[in-house]
Amino acid sequence: MSGREAEVLVDVIVHATEDIDVIYGAFLALFGLQRDRFALRSARGHFDNPITVMSARVSGAAGVRRILDRVSSDLSRAERAEILGTIGERTDGSGLHVRVGKQEFVRGRVSLGGGDAVRLRIRAPAYTKREIPRAYRDLLAFRLD
Repeated sequence: MSGREAEVLVDVIVHATEDIDVIYGAFLALFGLQRDRFALRSARGHFDNPITVMSARVSGAAGVRRILDRVSSDLSRAERAEILGTIGERTDGSGLHVRVGKQEFVRGRVSLGGGDAVRLRIRAPAYTKREIPRAYRDLLAFRLD
């Protein structure tokens, strides 16, 4: 490693019609993240609807490993293959972007999602561009067999 540790940045938009306590509960159950780990920001969404943006930064080997282990164990083989096959589109510098479906997330499962998502930005220590796919495969402990 290059002296920097891996970290995970988490962002999720909570709409006015959603129960923020349910979102907090999912983060605690799935990733072990306590309520006090999150910064909250009030904003306006589409059609000027009020939203809350929840953000957390997780660093340190134990916290990062807990999140990455859960992501790795919950994603299907096809989802893992999709991430690895689209590494180039999902990375910026040494950061990997993964969108997790919010509805599945609050039901206790991590799966890839689209529009209404929990955004995970996984930051690995700096690697050369050529090494990024292997670095993330190893970091996420992805096995395709």
